[in-house]
Amino acid sequence: MVKSPTAEANLFSSLLTRLRAQSPVRLSADVSIGMAAHGNAKTTREALEALFAAARGDFELVLVDDRSPDDTLEVYREAAKRHANTRIFSFDSNLEYCHSVNAFLSHGRGARLLFLSNDVFVNPSYLRALLGAAQANPACGILRGCSNFVDNDSPAHNVPAGPLPTRRARFAFGAEIARQHGFNARSLASADDRAIADTIVQQAEELDADLIVLGARGLAGVRAFLGSVSNHVLQQAHRPTLVIPPQGD
Repeated sequence: MVKSPTAEANLFSSLLTRLRAQSPVRLSADVSIGMAAHGNAKTTREALEALFAAARGDFELVLVDDRSPDDTLEVYREAAKRHANTRIFSFDSNLEYCHSVNAFLSHGRGARLLFLSNDVFVNPSYLRALLGAAQANPACGILRGCSNFVDNDSPAHNVPAGPLPTRRARFAFGAEIARQHGFNARSLASADDRAIADTIVQQAEELDADLIVLGARGLAGVRAFLGSVSNHVLQQAHRPTLVIPPQGD
């Protein structure tokens, strides 16, 4: 069911009221917060409203516009009037999400960098938990939080999949999603483990890969690993190969 504009407005108004009732987090200039957008100005404006309600202080705000077709850039300019320590970057063409993130990572001046998608509505608890975890674990380079609101009704944030009846069709769809996010991807479907391993080794040679990275399921310890795709690749490849074990192994 698609929410009506009135229902969405009421939902956000209620959320903003609850946010403003909480004590905001005070952030200094050594924290850089980044946000990127390609269109969807309405949700972007709401995400910034939530941020301004949740955080105070002289934190740096880096806003990246990925050639939005609407008035997102104007939304950013309005935000800059409200928050002095704001910088705006605007691409001349749509470069996709990865380039937007890289722009923030390249230009953020703070010692701690926090990137927010333009459909994430943060609250003070979210910011405290994430920054607290970073302070408690200084050896961690990247920490990821889960969003507490996602605009799932927006066509800008959903890719229509359609029917995917075969493995080949599913792989092709995955490759298309990767290409939309800036990766040079193509799909290859094989019938069994041996064929998959052969394909991986062949592609590594054709691409002159520096490293082959594989995941191991580890369903039954070493016995499950033996005879797997990973084992076949290790036996056949003449290139450095890294096998990532399951989490907890």
